Amino acid sequence: MLQGEHSQVTLEQPLCHVVSWLANEKAPPPSTVDLAREFFSCRAPSRAQQRIAEALLNGFLLGHREWELWEFVGRATRTAQDQSRLESWRKQLATRLRAVTSFHEQLRAAFLRDVNAGDVRYAHREIVDKTVQLLLDRVSALLALGIAEVASGAVVGRFECAVLVESKLKLADKRASIARPLSAAFAGGTFQLEFRA
Repeated sequence: MLQGEHSQVTLEQPLCHVVSWLANEKAPPPSTVDLAREFFSCRAPSRAQQRIAEALLNGFLLGHREWELWEFVGRATRTAQDQSRLESWRKQLATRLRAVTSFHEQLRAAFLRDVNAGDVRYAHREIVDKTVQLLLDRVSALLALGIAEVASGAVVGRFECAVLVESKLKLADKRASIARPLSAAFAGGTFQLEFRA
């Protein structure tokens, strides 16, 4: 049971940072608001448009294309989008994040195999999904470790991209100390932390 003041430390766009680290992507990750503005040609995209942009970005980062991407975005947003429009936006992301694109192309080619007569599938999907999920779990654990080093016994709950903390300390002032385990494990990674009371 929570008794004292509690707050939340959240990793912003953890999937983007993990896949960028895996692919050695040097380009900064695009924000979903900026993507929604660009994709929908508007100044103030709606929350629904931002969710579509976020789902598209996440699908791209996981290496989804064409119908796989359409299914991924549809499941994430509970909407049916035009498949050709999604593919066009994916190609825009591919030119922006070339290292991620190259990573998935090389991985896809390495795992191409015949499943049965006339049916070719990519075995890389399982590898990508398991590896990314494992790394997201590690990132979350390292975030909790960084918080525990700053405020012993303060971690109440750990989630995929957030840690619930019970502490009177102003954790935002300890941002560098909290991020130290992440920086050590993911050299060159650029994880962004958000602190909410």
